[in-house]
Amino acid sequence: RWTLEFAATPAYVVKHRSLQAWAVLAGGMLVTGLLGAVLLVVTGRTALIADLVQERTADLARANAALTQEIDERMRTEASLKTHQESLRQSEERFRLLIEGTTDYAIYMLDPNGRIVSWNAGAARIKGYRADEVIGQHYSRFFTDEDVRSGKPILALEAAGGEGRFEYEGWRVRKEGSTFWAHVTI
Repeated sequence: RWTLEFAATPAYVVKHRSLQAWAVLAGGMLVTGLLGAVLLVVTGRTALIADLVQERTADLARANAALTQEIDERMRTEASLKTHQESLRQSEERFRLLIEGTTDYAIYMLDPNGRIVSWNAGAARIKGYRADEVIGQHYSRFFTDEDVRSGKPILALEAAGGEGRFEYEGWRVRKEGSTFWAHVTI
């Protein structure tokens, strides 16, 4: 059997200790240089950094003041809008109650094509139809056959659409077929 052993010679130790010394010296110089650079930056730029922070803080304060003012203005506008919306809702409710409570006049609303979209108690009393019987139907059902053949329902809608209103008098037909003289405004 053979055994191989390695042993450091005095020359080897001297040579490698010299490299270690150089490595420690180079590392120390590097750390010292970096520390010096950091100290120069910190001490030399402190005033500049402080000025930048102060300027940025002032910018942020102005932006915050502008945002606060805008938020306050929006809140005032929203409160005013809410008040107006509530007022409008109450007005519409009063108007609805007035129309629904009117029994001496037939008041109903048409869409632009002449279909009935609302019906009050007066219309039910005068014309004889319940709301569920006429809503969605064409209003020409209230005209005489002769008026329908001559196109009066369409002409009246076109005139109202073009001029904003159309007013006329003529015979109208109830549910059970009897006729009555009516003053009509579309």
